[in-house]
Amino acid sequence: GGGSGSSLVAPNIRTGSWSSVESIARNTIILRAAYTSLRGASENGQQPFVTHLQVTVDCYTIHSRTSKPARKIKYVAYRGEVSLEGDARVSIQEFVLGSNGSPADVLDPFSIGRRGRFSDSLGVGPFGSSPGIAYQYFQVSITGAFFSNVPVPIVSQQGTSNFNRIDFSNSSINGDLGFAGLHQCTKEELDSLDK
Repeated sequence: GGGSGSSLVAPNIRTGSWSSVESIARNTIILRAAYTSLRGASENGQQPFVTHLQVTVDCYTIHSRTSKPARKIKYVAYRGEVSLEGDARVSIQEFVLGSNGSPADVLDPFSIGRRGRFSDSLGVGPFGSSPGIAYQYFQVSITGAFFSNVPVPIVSQQGTSNFNRIDFSNSSINGDLGFAGLHQCTKEELDSLDK
């Protein structure tokens, strides 16, 4: 948890194995319960909080070195309808875990986005040589507030979820490179990832 000494600051929420329907249900309950209790504590204490991460960019591009496609996703912290993008107090930490609950075989399974945004890149082949499943969720912290290490829901065109499931191999993501229905990224979308 944070350094404020408040009992309302959550420890880093940790999930266990994601290997069965029951364990996925348990992890969903853990993530939802932590969010609900910490959001309520923040609201009651008149503290800033985040209601969800909104997917604001979801497109694909072709990697210049490998000539393979890569999905680009931008998550922005929101409080209700208000974007918190650019707020220096808001950080977003990604957790990418394998089915066994251990960090997934990715470059950085615990990446951090700053200023209320997190830019993600999902490409073919980064997960090692064997097919598998990874689970991704995010914890948000607001510097100087009770809202610390809180697993927040993700809102996308597919609906609201507490985590993303990623099925992968060296040749596909989610069975179709994960790009079905996506458009090629515009220059503006790519530029917004680097803000």
